Amino acid sequence: MSTAVLECADVEVAYGAVQAVRGVSLHIEPSEAVALLGANGAGKSSLISALVGLPLRGGGTVHLGARDVTRRASYRRVKAGLAVVPEGRRVTGTLSIEENLELGAFWSGKARRAETKKLVWEIFPHLYDRRAQAAGTLSGGEQQMLAIGRAIMSEPRVVLMDEPTMGLAPKIVGDVLEAIRNIMAERELSMLIAEQNAHAALAICTRGYLMKDGLIVHEGSSSELVSSGLLASMYLS
Repeated sequence: MSTAVLECADVEVAYGAVQAVRGVSLHIEPSEAVALLGANGAGKSSLISALVGLPLRGGGTVHLGARDVTRRASYRRVKAGLAVVPEGRRVTGTLSIEENLELGAFWSGKARRAETKKLVWEIFPHLYDRRAQAAGTLSGGEQQMLAIGRAIMSEPRVVLMDEPTMGLAPKIVGDVLEAIRNIMAERELSMLIAEQNAHAALAICTRGYLMKDGLIVHEGSSSELVSSGLLASMYLS
């Protein structure tokens, strides 16, 4: 019996005649961070969308633990323990920092929301200091941390991150990666991190999948992927 907290098999995604994801299978174990690597257009975001349950045309199966969520709506997958930090952050700019966090756990009771929010404030204390500020006035790095905090508010078992370092300055990339490490240690979460910045993702992941033209073309440990030369060949080909 599989021990994976998230597993998909033969996932396909199509946009009209364009096949963006072609029969992809992968798994994530408890408390494991896994990188999903590939150049722009490789199919990473389409796969993330399929895993989170957005209505795309395709096929395959998705399991959260022993639970088959293939036919479940996106919000039901979130309630079952799957959260997503989308590409481009997508915080609600007109709402305050605290209101954005509340959106991540709108179905939870007041006491439970307060407890989870306390953890988010501990991980991102500068967000707490500015909690009444409109999210749209934050820097890109601060919005990314808010988007991560919003995902944590749903108390997930698995977090899917789509390009979490995109558009960020190198120093801010380091801050975001450190925050991800702290969250994983604090909450014992599993993560799938889709990234073009392969070295950033592999710095916090133990294993990775290389994706090209909608297919998984290689799987291996982070150390193997860094030392093998596969990353360079994938991005340059």
